[in-house]
Amino acid sequence: MLGKDALGTEQENRTDTAAQAKQASGYPNPPAAFSASPSPTAYIYSYSCEHPKDSDQDHLCIERKAAKYAHAQALWACRTFWLGILGTIAIAITLIFTARAARACC
Repeated sequence: MLGKDALGTEQENRTDTAAQAKQASGYPNPPAAFSASPSPTAYIYSYSCEHPKDSDQDHLCIERKAAKYAHAQALWACRTFWLGILGTIAIAITLIFTARAARACC
């Protein structure tokens, strides 16, 4: 009986020493056992920027507006790019027909 108790104590000392070594070496502690508690409900942030409660909410509203307008600007830039490509093609076609007309008349 004494042998089993001594063995259990020795094994506990080893696990305690290993845990202390891990903690001392900079490794994080292992996570606690998973609990079957219900998942927390998600907080839905209201998008009202008319009356922000504090400066953090005000900054968040400003960032959201900036992101919205940056997205709109990117769409306009994309449309302008393709419009420029179409304009370049139209000018090239115009030059081709002008060259044909100049050869045909003389």
